[in-house]
Amino acid sequence: MFIKDKELHIVWCVEDVLQQAKENGYDLTEDEALSVLNLMLKRHDCNFGTTWESVDGAIKTIIEER
Repeated sequence: MFIKDKELHIVWCVEDVLQQAKENGYDLTEDEALSVLNLMLKRHDCNFGTTWESVDGAIKTIIEER
């Protein structure tokens, strides 16, 4: 998380997704992790933000779509 040019930037990356998946017993490819990030963006709700729960939910969706 950082502030640049009067904007707050919160960054989630493929490595975050891969580590979270691993901690929950899932193996994802980098492409699947990128799909997780895209799904998180699509589902994002400013009222709730992006949390580890939303990461977990997106991971489970991608796993189920295999």
